[in-house]
Amino acid sequence: MGDDEMLTSHKDSKINEIKEHSNLLSTDQTYPYESGTSWTVLSKNTAYKKVDKTLTKEISTGIPLELVRFFTSNDFDINQSINLKLNIHDTEHEVKLFRKNDGRHKLKLTNVKSTLELNNLKVGEDKLWFERDLDEDNQFYAYTKSIKTKLSVAPKPKPPCRNKPSRTSTSVTGTNRVGQDYFKEEVTEVCNGKCVVTGVDDQKPSILIGSHIKSWKDSNNEEKMDGHNGLLLAPHVDKLFDKYLISFSESGELLISNKLNSKVLEAWGINTKKTYVLTPQQQVYMKVHRKKFTFESNKIAK
Repeated sequence: MGDDEMLTSHKDSKINEIKEHSNLLSTDQTYPYESGTSWTVLSKNTAYKKVDKTLTKEISTGIPLELVRFFTSNDFDINQSINLKLNIHDTEHEVKLFRKNDGRHKLKLTNVKSTLELNNLKVGEDKLWFERDLDEDNQFYAYTKSIKTKLSVAPKPKPPCRNKPSRTSTSVTGTNRVGQDYFKEEVTEVCNGKCVVTGVDDQKPSILIGSHIKSWKDSNNEEKMDGHNGLLLAPHVDKLFDKYLISFSESGELLISNKLNSKVLEAWGINTKKTYVLTPQQQVYMKVHRKKFTFESNKIAK
């Protein structure tokens, strides 16, 4: 076999290796899962990287082989690169994903260094998020989650909330909510990883839902991403809360709609006498929910 044939064989082998690893992003994949030493894939459309020294010093990050297909469906050879677009604050930034001589992939983020304040993020603590734009190939929403709240660049609106994407919806067969996984993590943090009503701990794969208190459609982009505008709930409790069949009083007591059969709560073992703990910020949003709850409870069924 000649040198050219050997090189071609090596390239084909690497491409096939990427295709084999891409099966990890198939519909049968259980999420979330860890990839490499610093990546977590939350869903087929969202992944985040825990900040490391390479990201803060070199302003680049390695992409594990099984994640290449997350970023692009294109095949490209050693020493070749492709352009990706990152949407930050409704502004597109072009970055390069390239293959090194050793076949490994690296994402260069120099063009978004200042926008995302990458060199100010804390190693081992902060996170860099990527979410696919389902309307465009090789395009993503990018944002960060920092332990220093002011450094976080979240999926939020234009000024006065500077450096935060204003687009939180994208049209793909209905409406895909940009930042859903980000919001879920924010709510999980506020609720200490437990269902507010049942006390059940979330797990992997997740069994709890991050439910908006003030509904998505009624919230501005800032409120849509605010973890305090959410409750972590078991699916059956989420259904009741979302349908305004239950709400919470200012003192944390469970409010029950006259439209809800009392046997439902009894069968589901929901404690109607307990006082539930909500943060002061959650209670601000709960005023809106209670108002809608009262309206819906007083509506006469037709």
